[in-house]
Amino acid sequence: MNLPIKLAPSILTADFGRLTEEIQAAERGGADYIHLDVMDGNFVPNLSFGPLVIAAVRKATKLPLDVHLMVQEPDRYLADYKTVGADILTVHVEACLHLHRTLQNVLALGCKVGVALNPATPIEAVREVIDQLASTQAIGRQQTEQRAAQALAESAYEIALQRYQAGLGNYLSVLAAEASVLGQRRQGVDLAARALDTQVA
Repeated sequence: MNLPIKLAPSILTADFGRLTEEIQAAERGGADYIHLDVMDGNFVPNLSFGPLVIAAVRKATKLPLDVHLMVQEPDRYLADYKTVGADILTVHVEACLHLHRTLQNVLALGCKVGVALNPATPIEAVREVIDQLASTQAIGRQQTEQRAAQALAESAYEIALQRYQAGLGNYLSVLAAEASVLGQRRQGVDLAARALDTQVA
């Protein structure tokens, strides 16, 4: 059974001086969501952007915004990102002291819930919260991690398929370092498709 593939290009390597144009180009290219990687310099080494950029993106598009919080203590920031326009708040299993409670906090704000996992984290970490998820993300940032991310994506596909069959949704995101943000979406689609195809009967 094939699941529909949805595109969620990230703005992380967009030209921020032309952000509105870049987002419009993504829309014309068939984007279903806009993905926003918020990095705090602690949970991950890099530092990206915060609520002000999310607010600017919200003004530039009507597409759903998936805000991926690559931050420690994500509960501290959930309300801020909801206020500036997040539709989906994605948190890392590894950053949550109590995952179920964090997801309940997201839902209480009126946002959909996403969960991201690093390659070393077993997919079983999200099985108990499957009924709450709008998305499951497998993250592979370095070349050496991408095979592990692929394996994780294949496991995540099982969850996506269960959700699809139960009418709960089917958004599966597979992120890789070399998949370009707004211009070269094809490679990201191919990566997601390969992950999906391995599990298709």
